[in-house]
Amino acid sequence: MSKMLRDIDIRQSLIEHLTTRFKSEYKLVEELSISDKRARADVVVLAKSLFNYEIKSDVDSLSRFTTQMFFYDRVFERNFIVTTDKHLAKAIELLPSHWGLLSASPNRQGSVKIKTIKAAKMSPHWEPATALFTLWKSELIDIYEELKLTGPTKSLSREQLIEEISTSSKRGLKQSFKKALTTRDFTSSLRK
Repeated sequence: MSKMLRDIDIRQSLIEHLTTRFKSEYKLVEELSISDKRARADVVVLAKSLFNYEIKSDVDSLSRFTTQMFFYDRVFERNFIVTTDKHLAKAIELLPSHWGLLSASPNRQGSVKIKTIKAAKMSPHWEPATALFTLWKSELIDIYEELKLTGPTKSLSREQLIEEISTSSKRGLKQSFKKALTTRDFTSSLRK
């Protein structure tokens, strides 16, 4: 009988896999809360595109996955599920055509082999308002000022800032959103 794979086993191998895959400049973030904490992304790679890797281990369930997919699609450009043989068939059944799929399986050396089954395409559902709820107020103020929107920024609530910013060009907004996440100091526990 093969070993039950847990999140920690898969995550370690996934991070090693991603480290070899992304050659250019990138930032890897674990456990990123998105969309006002409505979902939490397991492993995120901030590079030219925003990549999300959702891990479903042998001890996990896919019961929340459809809800998680909704938010991931609206925040990240490319999404993957990383799962074991236990969930592979169900994952294939649930995945939209633009999602990618990676399998995680134990190898003879006792570690976990990560294999790409299907590459991810760009999410057609990226949505400014949902994505912007991932950002801190200070990051939203920076975007507001960068877009040269008028009015006092500091007195606006986070929700008001998002409402104002969301009306801007989607393309420019996506770039500003990526820049805010890429330049964020994730070691800082202070939310601005």
